[in-house]
Amino acid sequence: MPTNFLSDEQRRRFGHFTEDPDEGQLAGSFLLDQTARRRAMAARSGRNRIGWAVQLGTIRYLGTFLENPEEVPAVVVGYVAEQLGLDPGELAGYGTGEARWDHQEQIRKEYGYTKFEFDQWFALARWMYQRAWIGNERPTLLFDLATKRLVDKKVVLPGVTVLERLVSGTRERAEKRLWATLAAAPTTEQAERLQQLVVVPAGTRLSELDRLRRSPRDISARGVGKALERYESLRVFGGSAWNLDAIAPGRLQALVRFAKAARAQAVSDLAGDRRLATLVAFAAVMPQLAADEAIEVFDLVMGDIIRSSATKMTKQRLRTLKDLDAAAIELRKAWLAICTAAADPEGDVRAMLDAMDVGPVHAAADTVKLLAQQPDDGAEQMLAARYNTIARFLPGLLKTFTFEASPAGEPVLDAIGFVKSLKGRRRPIQAWEVPAKVLTSAWRRLVFPPPPMPVGSVEKRALIVAKPCAQRCTGTRCSCRACASGATPTPVC
Repeated sequence: MPTNFLSDEQRRRFGHFTEDPDEGQLAGSFLLDQTARRRAMAARSGRNRIGWAVQLGTIRYLGTFLENPEEVPAVVVGYVAEQLGLDPGELAGYGTGEARWDHQEQIRKEYGYTKFEFDQWFALARWMYQRAWIGNERPTLLFDLATKRLVDKKVVLPGVTVLERLVSGTRERAEKRLWATLAAAPTTEQAERLQQLVVVPAGTRLSELDRLRRSPRDISARGVGKALERYESLRVFGGSAWNLDAIAPGRLQALVRFAKAARAQAVSDLAGDRRLATLVAFAAVMPQLAADEAIEVFDLVMGDIIRSSATKMTKQRLRTLKDLDAAAIELRKAWLAICTAAADPEGDVRAMLDAMDVGPVHAAADTVKLLAQQPDDGAEQMLAARYNTIARFLPGLLKTFTFEASPAGEPVLDAIGFVKSLKGRRRPIQAWEVPAKVLTSAWRRLVFPPPPMPVGSVEKRALIVAKPCAQRCTGTRCSCRACASGATPTPVC
């Protein structure tokens, strides 16, 4: 880590006036109360009186004394001289006199300022070390925070190089401890496997690190499978078993960001424990991200399936409206004929039906049975027809993750458990076995088909398709071991 991280301009500005203070700053730092004026006027000459007051305001404003107290803006000298009833020009020559050292000592004693000695150095180093351990602040930010802390504690600021080296050394010690802690987490076998992440196999252009850090881009049934494989590949490193509670999450995230952004060769070139520590952080955090991304791909794919099924259902509905209208008109004509015969006191409904050509009426009734929908019907029929697509990724999803839910989502968990139990089952499913609380009325009509199907029969494919739809709509959470926070799909269905 470089010791000198400040620019030449930043070093020049440290502990010096870079611009004229405004009225508020003058009043806050250079306004003399009665005690300060009395102490200033106790000096022997006008030069020393103005100089004493200027140095008091300087340490209040800058946190330190100037090597030459005369190097202050003219507006400051004028503001102080006016309060003392003196001419600003009397300050000339004060910066070369010996009295300025006595005045600094007097001001430190009277106003509670302390020199930056070992006790102050140790307290500041300990405070910075704590911040460097739990955070990942830039050295310039830590430098500014340390400066503010010294000013607030009324400690005279040290030289810029002293403070700059302290910041660099403290951050370096914290990072070495971080790297050593992370490098000690995996076993020897796990460490060797992690080291292979940055090795580019012969005949390929990408390392395993390049493959695993790439987020899923294939939003399809195949893409869900690839996302689950990526999660499984990350989980085998055993990161969930490592005890990293002593390390702040922000420090882990910083290492992971580097591992995801840098070239594999750059990670491989890291020296000492830093390379293994970076890979350990990657293996510990990435399974959580991979689980979230796999669930997100599942959510997107299910959303596409639901939307495309709804679109197909709408188009099919529009194509069949003409046939449904014709059937409805035919049935209306038959019904009006029956009503007319029934309203006639001498009418014979049976004779009227015998004389009627009932073939078109039966055909119209069959058409209505085929095309008419219940008020709560949606795209369930089309979704059930997408079983083959959903079956490509659903078994892997259920095998890879364990799901949790709030009390309202318990029926979905029951349905998930039942669907998982169907793997390898050959005997027929009985209606009483099915956890039906998760099924809507439309899904019930598909899962439990009406006659002429046998009473109590279950349509297995419709049941399996209804489960991921219900899971997506209720937002059931993933609670896999690597996913501490869980991944909650957005209810859109």
